Amino acid sequence: MDEEARRASHWTKERVRAFIEHPARQQIGKGGHGVVYVNDACCKGIAIKLSTLRPQICLSFRYEQDTYERIVSHRAQTVGRVGMLPLIATVQDVSMIIDPSDNPRSYCAVIMYRVYRPPEVELGQADQLAVHEHIGAIDADYLELVENRGVYVGRALTMDILREPLSALDSVARDLGRFLSGLHYRARVDGNDLEYILGTTYLNTSTRRIYVIDMDKVHWLEDKPPSLRDEVDALAMVIENEPYFASPEQAHFTAFAEAYTDEAAKWSKIAHRVIKDMVDLVV
Repeated sequence: MDEEARRASHWTKERVRAFIEHPARQQIGKGGHGVVYVNDACCKGIAIKLSTLRPQICLSFRYEQDTYERIVSHRAQTVGRVGMLPLIATVQDVSMIIDPSDNPRSYCAVIMYRVYRPPEVELGQADQLAVHEHIGAIDADYLELVENRGVYVGRALTMDILREPLSALDSVARDLGRFLSGLHYRARVDGNDLEYILGTTYLNTSTRRIYVIDMDKVHWLEDKPPSLRDEVDALAMVIENEPYFASPEQAHFTAFAEAYTDEAAKWSKIAHRVIKDMVDLVV
């Protein structure tokens, strides 16, 4: 990945079109809002999420970019082994041909870093490897998703992929707790429906990390919420609903909860109430 490709100004409509229409383009993922393509002949280390130019999807892409920039501006994007996957730019109204048998259509695109899955993990057509604590809790390390979107990975395999012993699980749980706390109380976003995936980037192939993606359903929190009770309930629900964090019956939940509340103490006094509410929801 050259330095120019990491700049938002590089990604004009013409460069997005050249990336997508090049014969070396490959599809590596598919979700509800678009398809993810890579093109090593053009730009190694770059991925483009592409969707037809429907107003609600393009607004979602723009919102995702704005949310990422909000998190970065509050310096909450990286904690230990966990970090936001960098988004470079959002480009709208790109006219191009994806299917040679089709007419040109308008698309919107999000340009981001590509996460490479570890080479020893065979996923078939899928390219995404997602951390999933709850599956680890029931001793199932693999669960294939529909439409080749990816594979969920439990605790033991997560640590193996990170090249760390299972005894380091508390340390990873603390990183996740501190990261989520930074989103909640520093960047003031709720972290709703994020995806946590394992891999490396082109710029750092030797370091395996947990990268965080898909910010289109994250909600921004008010600096002075009308009701602390409502905010506590909402944040507790986010933690309880997400499958990526330890649940109260797991031994390393204590490490997650302590890191979450200790980090929050710098900015807020409600984190203990959030954790208590989350435990009450589960128990």
